[in-house]
Amino acid sequence: MRAREWALASLYREPEDYEIPALPVWTERCDDEGGLSLFARGSDEPFISAGKPVRVRR
Repeated sequence: MRAREWALASLYREPEDYEIPALPVWTERCDDEGGLSLFARGSDEPFISAGKPVRVRR
């Protein structure tokens, strides 16, 4: 799924109207050392983690 498709669809209608799935709801947590983890709602186990995340410009 391209972010551009979702962004354009969200400007005019609901993305689901274009058969684009809704964005998932995530919870993020940062640890004391600067690491970042993403969790599915209601889960205690992260599905992805970054020990030393960096900012990226597009």
